[in-house]
Amino acid sequence: MIRVGDILINPDDISSVHQEPNNYIQIIFKNGVVKNFDPKIIGLTYNVFIDSLMKQKEKDESDHIFRIITAINSLNHG
Repeated sequence: MIRVGDILINPDDISSVHQEPNNYIQIIFKNGVVKNFDPKIIGLTYNVFIDSLMKQKEKDESDHIFRIITAINSLNHG
């Protein structure tokens, strides 16, 4: 779970994110659930929300790669 604006969300559960004509942020989850969030309630615009989500996902992937490299180095030097 990560915090994006004022909500907690698991990026791995998200299928897609859309900006609706009424400016709501629509999140479609992999399980089929669709939720509409008012950017005012989240505290972020659509673009900032997407940027925050992508940055967190990239950080998570980098952390995962770092842990794998550390484990490999530990095996090679242990």
